[in-house]
Amino acid sequence: MYFAALSALLGGLSAGLVMGYTSPALASMSRVDSVPRIVKQDIKSWISSLAAAGALIGALFAGPICSKFGRRPSLIFNNLTMIIGWSFIIFSKSVWSVIAGRVVTGIAAGFMSGCVPLYLLEICPVSVRGFFGSGFQLANVTGILLVNIMGVFLNWKYLAIGCCVPPVIMPFLMAMVPETPIYLMNKFGDCKETLSSLRKMRRQKDITDEFEELKNQPKDKQPMILGVRELRDPLVYTPLLLSLGLFVFQQFSGITAIMFYQADIFRQSGSALNANLCAVITNFIQVVATLIAAFVVDKFGRKLLLYASSTGHVISLTLLSIYFWKKDDPTFASQFGWLSLVSLSIFLIAYSVGFGPIPWMMGSEMTPFSARSFVAAVSGSFNWSLGFLIANQFKTLQWVLGLPGTYGLFAAMSFISLLFVKFCLPETSGKTLEEVQKNFQKSSKSDQVSHV
Repeated sequence: MYFAALSALLGGLSAGLVMGYTSPALASMSRVDSVPRIVKQDIKSWISSLAAAGALIGALFAGPICSKFGRRPSLIFNNLTMIIGWSFIIFSKSVWSVIAGRVVTGIAAGFMSGCVPLYLLEICPVSVRGFFGSGFQLANVTGILLVNIMGVFLNWKYLAIGCCVPPVIMPFLMAMVPETPIYLMNKFGDCKETLSSLRKMRRQKDITDEFEELKNQPKDKQPMILGVRELRDPLVYTPLLLSLGLFVFQQFSGITAIMFYQADIFRQSGSALNANLCAVITNFIQVVATLIAAFVVDKFGRKLLLYASSTGHVISLTLLSIYFWKKDDPTFASQFGWLSLVSLSIFLIAYSVGFGPIPWMMGSEMTPFSARSFVAAVSGSFNWSLGFLIANQFKTLQWVLGLPGTYGLFAAMSFISLLFVKFCLPETSGKTLEEVQKNFQKSSKSDQVSHV
């Protein structure tokens, strides 16, 4: 089970390399010896944000493709898309080739974001579901850290070569692990392949009870598109809307823009600290925080960690807003030049323990198997579309609202997310799907009574 999880998590690592690539790469793209040389800010904005645009396409197709062909084969062949995308960048002679590479690698990253969490959640027992569910986010931020470390030493083309290594290795590792038992049971029923998969995942003699539970689960198919009748079912539309809400507040914390422009933010701060080194420090802190979150998410529950995450966002983004408001004051700048680094570190710690990993796992935890791929595809593509919008318009926001106003807006949205978590979300930690969905059935009945 752990080898299978680590193999799949290379997909999360690859996605992180894609998302973090432009933070160190944009500076070397402006150098005189760069071919092509990219100096215009609007082109850099498109190069940064188009990965998110590609990701929304990849996430949209992840669910249907995983349902039709299986989680494991889909992950294996998606690496070819990733390799093609990086090849566009490595061998680029024009800006358009770089842009094409960003779109294609974004498609592959978005696909990974939809398929890897599904694979992880379907190979693990309920007792460690939170730990495995946090795995994708941990791999993602590790990829962002690695690309920033490599960016200190490599220009953008050699950096792309380094980013191409995980998708080359991953297919060979995934070829050695089985398909998920849940997928096999729902696709083919009680067969030798299902039993063999479960036995390989658990590595123990007695899997009788768990196999019987799998046999007794409803054998639902996962359609590529749900009809109006299915979407009117509160057991489907409620988790879908809650999942979309989680991703709204995840993206309106400003996370995608901060990841894409992290080094630029430190340069804008006017701090004497090296911008690339600051990015590495904050990313390292984020990896450590995400690792800690993976161990505590099942102990403390989803909602408590989301409360902590929202609170940390409000505090850190408010501090960052104040810093950019006062940074032109020489006395303030000399005394508080470190505040931008501390604020972003607090922000990334807060994000890593809550709104980073939890939205990806809660959608699947709240949704019946029959709609799981559909909900994952819709919510994943919605998330990336918001990420593209915010990353692409981040510079425009700064021009309209100023740096203090931009981070103040993100802080205000993070405060609203506290109310969303408090009044809208159910707790899913340690609960079966049936226990979670009782909340939606109760709300549906109360709606019917009030309507009558």
